[in-house]
Amino acid sequence: MAREEMRFLTHKEWNYFKKFGYVLIESGLESSQVLLDAQKSFKKILAQAESGEYPYFRVYDDYLSKVVNIAGIEMPFHSDILDKRMAALLNSSSLITGVKDIVGEGRLKLDLSRYHTTREDFGHIGNWHRDADVGNSMYLQVSMFLFDEQGLELMPMSHIEKDKVVEEKIKQRSSDRIEGSIYPKCKAGNILFFDPAILHRGICNSFRGNIHFRFSLDNNYEHLEFKNIVEFNQDWIDVLSNKNSIIVSPRLKKYVQPTGVLYFLKKSLKTFVHYVFFFLPYNFFLFRKLHVHPNLKLRKFFYKDV
Repeated sequence: MAREEMRFLTHKEWNYFKKFGYVLIESGLESSQVLLDAQKSFKKILAQAESGEYPYFRVYDDYLSKVVNIAGIEMPFHSDILDKRMAALLNSSSLITGVKDIVGEGRLKLDLSRYHTTREDFGHIGNWHRDADVGNSMYLQVSMFLFDEQGLELMPMSHIEKDKVVEEKIKQRSSDRIEGSIYPKCKAGNILFFDPAILHRGICNSFRGNIHFRFSLDNNYEHLEFKNIVEFNQDWIDVLSNKNSIIVSPRLKKYVQPTGVLYFLKKSLKTFVHYVFFFLPYNFFLFRKLHVHPNLKLRKFFYKDV
């Protein structure tokens, strides 16, 4: 679409996105009642997942704990967890309009949706990765933040070309900082648009909760009947009623907690290393050997690397 037809992003924000591969904007909902209501909705959803009532979630770092260390809650539009409070937030956000400002006018499909969350007592360090190859980005990724957080590390302009040194670190599954990376300070209500080819990872030393999407233009749009129980607006109905949108994946699986003596011993060892060696470099050999990371809640009192 012509840039003079921007409806949500400004021209400056759009140009920033094209140059750096991401842009963080205000939705206008910061400190609003609709946001406060959505926060309550998310906390209820998280409680449903932690109790096992909603079993569709993922765990990246499994440590000894009374409550499972959930990193992602799958399928936010699943009827078991969706309510009017979260729908009201999305309706009010102009998020779909912002997506079209970037990808262009046309029918959209939803390729992925998930809640990202982190518990404050453990923190989280993800692996550096891209969600699309450089020069082959067919999607747009979007995160709307439900709480203040600084939980994503990005490498600006890495969606344009690759750096050999950096790419080697990725292959080695290095957890080290990469020179030039940034941590956007995201306020509750902010929206982050980013190119899936940009180099990024989740890294957070405090509680977080955001709703994450991947969109693309769909030349094979097909409308299906949609039961609009929670009162989505027309922008969202158009996306959610698309036959090609992934609302509830047919491959969706319940999380099953591994059991057994050997697994318990390994889990105990990982938890010990996680807490005791928090002050050591991210690439400490035990971290790499056991696929564990230092405790960021403790680490932040001694280092400024996160």
